[in-house]
Amino acid sequence: MTGWAIMALIGGRHASVSVPRYALNEAARYVKHLSHAGSYGYTTPGGGSLAMTASGALSLQFCGYPNDSSVEPALRTIMKNRPATGQRPNYYYIYYATQAMFQKGGTDWQEWNNSCRDYLVGLQNKDGGWPVGVGSSEHTAGRYYATALAVLTLEVYYRYLPLYEVESAIGGAL
Repeated sequence: MTGWAIMALIGGRHASVSVPRYALNEAARYVKHLSHAGSYGYTTPGGGSLAMTASGALSLQFCGYPNDSSVEPALRTIMKNRPATGQRPNYYYIYYATQAMFQKGGTDWQEWNNSCRDYLVGLQNKDGGWPVGVGSSEHTAGRYYATALAVLTLEVYYRYLPLYEVESAIGGAL
């Protein structure tokens, strides 16, 4: 929930809604508190799922803390856990991880994007949709959810600017 809330705050800022810097700082403080050894927990430090780790790293990047000491270990965890052929997809994880790696940029982004893009395209059904992912919530959500997150993941570079470009587009540092 924290990740979604931060994305809403950042979306508001991009739409010229007044979002106090204090709100982003407090959100970042909470996310930092959840960090431990390359992962982010749900309500306590560390030990969280890959999806929470990706959400935590992205949240700190969006809040203006891309160089926080907890972000790089989380990004290394993500890179070690790229989706691979033969694995059932965790779309929620892949969605957040792709955005976090896109914000990081560089060769890690290229490597992530190449493998993740090919993985997702390889999963696509002949009818254009994607199969249900792993986990009870993804199974319950069904193939429309899977398809929506797969498409949103594949279009990340069409919907978002890297953070340094966002800052100049909205007139200053986040």
